[in-house]
Amino acid sequence: MRKRSIVLISVVFIFFLIILSYKIDSLNGSRWSARDTIELKSSESVDLLIDGNEQLALASSSGNGTESDPYVISGVNIIANTSIGIFINNTNLFFTLNDCVIENATVGVYLQNATNILISRCFLSYCQVGFKIIDCSKFKITENIILNCLSGVIINNSDFIEIYQCSITSGISGIVINGSDYYQTFSNVIMLNQRGIVTICSNYGSIYNNEFNLNDVAIYLNNSDNNLITDNYGYNNIENIVENECQGNAFENNFSYDQEEIPVIETIDATPIIYAVPIIACVVVVIQRILETRKNK
Repeated sequence: MRKRSIVLISVVFIFFLIILSYKIDSLNGSRWSARDTIELKSSESVDLLIDGNEQLALASSSGNGTESDPYVISGVNIIANTSIGIFINNTNLFFTLNDCVIENATVGVYLQNATNILISRCFLSYCQVGFKIIDCSKFKITENIILNCLSGVIINNSDFIEIYQCSITSGISGIVINGSDYYQTFSNVIMLNQRGIVTICSNYGSIYNNEFNLNDVAIYLNNSDNNLITDNYGYNNIENIVENECQGNAFENNFSYDQEEIPVIETIDATPIIYAVPIIACVVVVIQRILETRKNK
């Protein structure tokens, strides 16, 4: 009888540990730990490929490609399963991409050698990179939500880019600007990233009026000169602004109040566990009494 009770208690205890481990995994699952940049590979599929102005016109639902009447692609929903969601290449006509949903892509929206594009009100989640922009200019990215992507936005060798009123949460890097001048990033909310905004060899840009919360480093400037960083705010970043080998950057009214608080770390609430232990013990006792009663009969 005692042996049977020990087995029963062991089973209940193992079941309890399984539930507890699931709880821990669900809390830790919001932070990814893979690389934060990728390269487009020929073996990767593309859900929507636009190469050139002619294909852009065919894919659009309205517009004629002028500034007053841009081409429009709207309402595209893609669960990419490791492919590229939307790839736009070699276009120079005016074009708007809006109200799209892209999940589980290597890159949500990949733009290369393109100009005069506005991307707005898109939702990108669980991608390795949300937006990747290479060799582009005169770009606007606004009112987009980027969630649980390793990198929210990566910009390489692209000038006159504007990123504003976007929400970028839970990644390795929020916005990375590399080799790109005359950029503007403003009025964004950037949370729970290892680095919020990163500039590398990017000059004459502006970072202003952004909200940074719970990032390891809010703004990181590396070999970037003559940038204006002003009126940024937020709370519980481990470091607010870090510079490395920069010259001529101007800083005004950033994080102007005291932020000496310890960063918030998500932990397990112990209350359910405290209550669960005596409940499990009572269940074990009841089952044991039932078994003893049956044996006596």
